[in-house]
Amino acid sequence: PLDSIEPVTTSWRLHSRNGVEDAVHHDGRFYTITYSGQLEAWEECDAYTRDVFTSTVIAPRLPLPADPDHRKYLVAAPGGRLMVVLTELKDRRTRSLKVLVLDAGREGWKETHDIDTVLFVGVNGSLCVPTREHPELKAGCVYYYNQGNPGACNGNYNYNGVWVFSLKDGIGEKFVVLGQYR
Repeated sequence: PLDSIEPVTTSWRLHSRNGVEDAVHHDGRFYTITYSGQLEAWEECDAYTRDVFTSTVIAPRLPLPADPDHRKYLVAAPGGRLMVVLTELKDRRTRSLKVLVLDAGREGWKETHDIDTVLFVGVNGSLCVPTREHPELKAGCVYYYNQGNPGACNGNYNYNGVWVFSLKDGIGEKFVVLGQYR
């Protein structure tokens, strides 16, 4: 050991009965959404069992589509709201998106088409950005990556890539970055 500093080994894992699909750290706590649509809050057990966490279901189960080809992204808004972006495959190439907001009393989920922020969702994390600070972004939109469907190329059009979905219009369009190939 360098300078008499001993390495410390710590490990942790999430033991959720339903499998964790996404997680976010918000206001000093970890929250997870399970594959079955349960929102869980995680806490360290006590001082004697360091690095051991337990979960508590803190909201009603999220209403899920019947189609098993959907994905849930957990997002924390700057004002403290917890939201889930639910993506569902509409056809072989395109996705429909819904944003569900947990009400203040944590008694239910409500679909919204009007958010004053921009959401970026992905498998490595999600982010909520206020449009007041970034007017170049479209308020009420979700930016996401449409990935690797076997039939994703139709003729000369590639459906893979970054897309912008307008919650108000219910329409997604491919996001083209100018100068990307220069």
